[in-house]
Amino acid sequence: MCRLLFYCGTIIHLKSLLIDPQNSLWNQSVNSQRNKWFNFKKRDHIINIDGFGIGWLDVNKKDFVVYKNTIIPYHDENINILTNYLKSGLILGHLRAVKNHKYCKINRDNCHPFQYGNILFMHNGLISNFRQHKHKLMKLIDVKFIDKINGNTDTECIFYYFLTLLRMDGVVYERENFLRCFFLMMENLNRIFANGVISANIVIATPEFSIISRYINTKEDPPSLYINKTNGIIISSEPLEEDGYKMIEKNSCLYVEGNIVREIKM
Repeated sequence: MCRLLFYCGTIIHLKSLLIDPQNSLWNQSVNSQRNKWFNFKKRDHIINIDGFGIGWLDVNKKDFVVYKNTIIPYHDENINILTNYLKSGLILGHLRAVKNHKYCKINRDNCHPFQYGNILFMHNGLISNFRQHKHKLMKLIDVKFIDKINGNTDTECIFYYFLTLLRMDGVVYERENFLRCFFLMMENLNRIFANGVISANIVIATPEFSIISRYINTKEDPPSLYINKTNGIIISSEPLEEDGYKMIEKNSCLYVEGNIVREIKM
């Protein structure tokens, strides 16, 4: 499975989050020797080199900026230089690990996070029977979003279905509506893709609040997801350092606003 990273806290350089930690997101793309303090799970991939993306909230304009590429992060000289200078208090990162390259291509359109206005969306997981029932989901997506779907990932379709449920005409952030639509989306995905495995570690971020889930609809464990509240809030597929990280419970949804985290069982 992919790797994802979410940070909300004081304004920091992107490099201090993405590159500097002992088990940084950059290291997770190529580090096949797992740290002894990382509890490797069945659904966790050893390498994650099928593209990456980062998103951050611009400190001046209060808008999200997204950067994506299809190469290994360490090989992207431009972003490695820029992370020394870019700062934000809200940062997302994602590494892709494609299970079946025949059906899910490595290109920029398939890299996370996906963006619509000031909403970012990224996903670690899969819908095992997505291709067989994709048409059912597409019929439920508002026609105004259809031509915005440029890739062939399940994640992008899920995102625009979520936006359809929000019924947004312009971008209005209403907290309870986001949560209601998130749970409605998950309920409907289980109905649409019945008998398939739905693994859904999802991050939905806005400038004001974010929703993060660790979920699977089977008895096995979802992909790993940890939280650290020592300095700001860090939520990541793997601990970035040895201490301070706690595994998020299976089938949990976290609502994050500022330094407040509210946990809701799914």
